[in-house]
Amino acid sequence: SSSLGERGPPPMNGAKRLRTSSPAAASELSTIQIALVDLVALSTGRSESDVAVALGMPPSVASSTTLLEFGVTSAVCAGLRSRVFKQLEAEVTSFELLTTPFCDLLQLIAEARKQDVLLGAAIPPAAAPV
Repeated sequence: SSSLGERGPPPMNGAKRLRTSSPAAASELSTIQIALVDLVALSTGRSESDVAVALGMPPSVASSTTLLEFGVTSAVCAGLRSRVFKQLEAEVTSFELLTTPFCDLLQLIAEARKQDVLLGAAIPPAAAPV
């Protein structure tokens, strides 16, 4: 059994610390968090500050709130999923976007980005008109 010191302190106010294994991973998650807040704000028509507060900013802490609980509909999610794919280069399902707690969604997107790199998947550049 592990001690409290190994696990760290329990989450406070429904928030979790972002799981990071290195400063580079922490930086990547922070970048994804900021970009995802921006994309959610753009998709929902809400201000970035409203989205950030609801989803648990600052970057070191993320809420366990889901986008569905935040009020993102399946119709809005379709556009958000497309933006996540194009701008964050991560393929996640609408179900994952809507139902995964925000703190875990950041990790899921980071892992999806790494998976695409490992598989060599990339969006090819548009062909020049002939």
